[in-house]
Amino acid sequence: MVVEIENSEWTPINQLELGKRYRQLFLIDDVQKTSRMISKNQVPFAKMRLRDISGNITGTVFGGIDLRPGQYVKMTLDVEL
Repeated sequence: MVVEIENSEWTPINQLELGKRYRQLFLIDDVQKTSRMISKNQVPFAKMRLRDISGNITGTVFGGIDLRPGQYVKMTLDVEL
C-alpha cells in the first residue's frame, strides 16, 4: 500500500523494502543521543526509532539535528540491515 499525501507518497513502515530509499514524513518515537556519539569522521549521530500505525523501525541519523520524540520530520531513509 502506498498512499499519496499532498503530492508525496507515504509507505507504511512495515512495507519498507531493503535496499530502497524513501523520502517521507516520519514520527520520531525515541531518540538516544550523548556527547560521546561521534563517528570516526567526527560527525555527531543519534540512534532513533521511527513509528507509524503499522510498526516501527530503528536506525542511525547523522548530523547535528535537534530531534525529539513526538516530532514529525520529513527525512530520507535508506533501508539497510
